[in-house]
Amino acid sequence: MKPSSRFLWIAAAIAGCSGGSVQHGGQDAGVGVDAGDAGGPAAGGTNDGGGDGGPGAQATFEGDIEAVSLIAPGTDGGAPARSFSVTAFFNPDVGAGGSGCADGIGVGSCCYLPPSGGGGSAPVSAGTLTLLDDAAAVASMPFDPTNGYGTLTSVSWDGGDSLTVRAAGDVVAPFEVETHAPVDFTGLSPSLSGGVTLPTGSSWTLSWAPGGADSVEITIGAAPGVSVPDGGTPVGSITCTPDDDAGTVTIDSTLLANFTSGQAGQISVARVNAGGATPANGTVVFRASTMVTANATFQ
Repeated sequence: MKPSSRFLWIAAAIAGCSGGSVQHGGQDAGVGVDAGDAGGPAAGGTNDGGGDGGPGAQATFEGDIEAVSLIAPGTDGGAPARSFSVTAFFNPDVGAGGSGCADGIGVGSCCYLPPSGGGGSAPVSAGTLTLLDDAAAVASMPFDPTNGYGTLTSVSWDGGDSLTVRAAGDVVAPFEVETHAPVDFTGLSPSLSGGVTLPTGSSWTLSWAPGGADSVEITIGAAPGVSVPDGGTPVGSITCTPDDDAGTVTIDSTLLANFTSGQAGQISVARVNAGGATPANGTVVFRASTMVTANATFQ
């Protein structure tokens, strides 16, 4: 699944590991697609016309839809601010690439990935997308041949809401996919509210009160604009995908040692639910998350 732009600077560095870059697809990112959330007869999803979506259907496109409730540090020392965004990407299915942490360094539920050059493909249309919150249509996302679906920001929802995306169909066949918005974090320790210091010579532990979501995803990377520090050495990222019910994750010192003391960074902590759909000519994962981001300093 091609990474989306759902988390601003985190876009290329959150939600699992695959093929030399971090991947956002629910199952490949350590988030099991909940067939119950998908709301349809097909395993992991629902198919609203355009084919039977059954075992004989040939998957030719992959879809990645992200709905994010983000709490980010305030500007100039102000209070943290919440924003909402929805993004959608559809790409040709190039087959199974690397999975897990094959191109990085893995310890437990965490993986350090070196930087990747990335590269995108031309936008693919699934027709106009309609976002529904608890079955009520709240916004639409038309397709632009040059820019794809862009980012929808004029929306909001509450934790626990049922979120659905309905696609009219175009190159990608029509589909409908559903998941549920996770609840906000409580009991984060350290709290991250005033930023955090991350060690480069020892392990670091984060804990939270479990919230019943499919997974928690922690991503650590360089701060925006700090991509080639230390005389031209590119910066990678660490992503961890522990179970929400675990309530804790420890990032091993061997992963944190890839960063440099004094370097500016950022951390994101996301609680994620995922649903899936199987249109006639592809597969779609819809991930809803509530996320906290904070500034970090490595030492």
